[in-house]
Amino acid sequence: MIRYRGDPGGLLNLVPHSFVAEVLARAVTEGVRPGATYHVTARHSIRMSDVAGLMNEELAGLRTDLVPDLEVATLDRYEQILERTFRMYADYLFLHQEFDRAALYRDFGIEDGADLDWLRCTYRDHLDVWRAERASERERRRHADSPESRAVRTYFTEFLPTRTGSRLVPGLATLSARFTVTVRGLGSYLLCIENGVLTEVAEAAESSDEIDYEADAATLLEAVTAAAKPAELFFDKRIVIRGDLFRALSTATALEDFFRLFPFTSTRTPEHVA
Repeated sequence: MIRYRGDPGGLLNLVPHSFVAEVLARAVTEGVRPGATYHVTARHSIRMSDVAGLMNEELAGLRTDLVPDLEVATLDRYEQILERTFRMYADYLFLHQEFDRAALYRDFGIEDGADLDWLRCTYRDHLDVWRAERASERERRRHADSPESRAVRTYFTEFLPTRTGSRLVPGLATLSARFTVTVRGLGSYLLCIENGVLTEVAEAAESSDEIDYEADAATLLEAVTAAAKPAELFFDKRIVIRGDLFRALSTATALEDFFRLFPFTSTRTPEHVA
């Protein structure tokens, strides 16, 4: 049981975004009466006790309790976290205010559609998004801790930086490119080549709009160990290219020569990764 402060008899005035948008659009296109006040609120507020009951129906394995006179000093660890996280919304759980919607209905006649069924659907949508994000984060951590991902991280943070300041391929002096390599579940790395010289290798906050190569860690290891050609991996749809396709393929040709001449030999198979 997790308790939180709120008045079971309180009234929440919740409305769909689409309802607010429709009212504003109608007000702009049709005009409003001079001096009129429009309360863009729900026809019927939803009682906090109904909201709490709905949450308990949807939260499988967890029950919450709405307590109006809950003392902060009596909260357990998890209740304290909940209290701190949602402190800014606490006052809304004690509201009893209703609004005069006569002008809104008289001039626009729009139904808000805000009832418990709507709230239940909205709540489920948010739960689905939250669960998907949690699943994605677990998958990201699983990938980040895999032997392949550790090897790729070593490649970009230890092996490849030793080549900065050197020509990517002997005799190559015409290539200049700035691109990212995005490793699924791990992140993106920025590489810069100027006149054939590798000048920068760094972690990137996001993938590049100019050129980005995306692959999983195992596929990337095949490329950097020269076990497979990048072009073959691209045409097998194991590497995804975003941005300027022509420049990306031209750059990949030089990268293929680089991988062949300077293979990542500290590990050729994930089993050898420490």
